[in-house]
Amino acid sequence: KRATRGSGSDAHRFAVLCAQLYNDRSRKGVLNSVMNIMCRNPHVSLRMPKFRDTRKINHSSTFNGWTDEIEPRSPLSELLESVLPVIVDLNRRGALHFPPMPPYVELPPPVLSYSVLYMPKTKEGRAKEDA
Repeated sequence: KRATRGSGSDAHRFAVLCAQLYNDRSRKGVLNSVMNIMCRNPHVSLRMPKFRDTRKINHSSTFNGWTDEIEPRSPLSELLESVLPVIVDLNRRGALHFPPMPPYVELPPPVLSYSVLYMPKTKEGRAKEDA
């Protein structure tokens, strides 16, 4: 079933929220890169695969990115494995937007003061400042 625009919008909002709350967002990694791309490209959320909980014991709300004897499958790892080809394809087609590379254009210095050249008179003949 194709994703609707509302669900894609929710996925984008969720990625932005997670990125803001995530402590390790400045570190390099696959999960951080995916979240960064989803935050900067809202239209990408519509093409992302859905998360499926494939664990044997799905009573826990914690998802690990590795497998062990108890859980031979990792839903988070499977999700990232399915997301990466989608991102590579979108990047190849030029559908992803990234910030420009440095050096950045320098902004002009801020204006610190203004000079008033003309003060209009009111009907009473006084300047507006005195009124």
